[in-house]
Amino acid sequence: MLHLSAYTEDMNEWEGAERVNIRGTYKVYEAVRIHGVKRVILANSGGTMLGYKLESPYTDIAAGEYDSIPQVYPILTHLDRVRPNSICYVTKVLGEVLV
Repeated sequence: MLHLSAYTEDMNEWEGAERVNIRGTYKVYEAVRIHGVKRVILANSGGTMLGYKLESPYTDIAAGEYDSIPQVYPILTHLDRVRPNSICYVTKVLGEVLV
C-alpha cells in the first residue's frame, strides 16, 4: 500500500491538516490492518525537518551561502529529532507516530 495523501492547502490551518494528515492517515492504517496488507509506504515530507534551517549552519545551507558554511558541522540524519515549521508538518509527524 502506498499512502501519498497530504493536506497542504493552508500550512497553518489545524482543521484541514488534522482531518487529512492525522485522521485520514489513521483510516488508511486501519483499512490496511483490517484487510491484512503487510506493508504501507508513507510518503512524508522534508518539511518535518525545516525548523533546522532557522539556525546556523543550516540557514546558510538553505540560502545557498556556501562560503559561510564551516568546514565541519553536524550532518542531520534519521536519528535527529524532527523540527516541523508549520502545523501541517506537525500533523505529518503525528501521522508517522500513528504507526
